[in-house]
Amino acid sequence: MEGYEHPPLPLLRSLRVVDLGYRRRMPDIEEVVTAGAAVGAGLGARKLTDLLWKRTTGSEPPEDPTDITTSWGEAIAWTVMVGVVVGLIRLIARRGARAIVS
Repeated sequence: MEGYEHPPLPLLRSLRVVDLGYRRRMPDIEEVVTAGAAVGAGLGARKLTDLLWKRTTGSEPPEDPTDITTSWGEAIAWTVMVGVVVGLIRLIARRGARAIVS
C-alpha cells in the first residue's frame, strides 16, 4: 500500500503476551468447546432468572433495574440473582465441556 510504513521491528519485539501463570494453556479444541458451551448456557440464563424471580417474588422481574421507578432493594436483589445464576451456569457449562473434551 502506498504511504504505509511498517512499524519498527523493536516495537514489534516489545509487544509480548504476558503469561500470568495462573492457568495452564488449553488446547485449541478445548477452548472452542468450552467457550461455545458458556455462550449457549448464557443465552438460556435469562429465561431461568425470569422464572426464578417470578417463583420467589410472585411478580414480574424488573425490565430495567437502573430505572428510577425500580426500588433499590429490587434492583440490587435482581442484579445479585442474575450474577449468581449466570456465573453458576457458565461454570457448569465450561466444566462439563472440559470433562467431555478431556
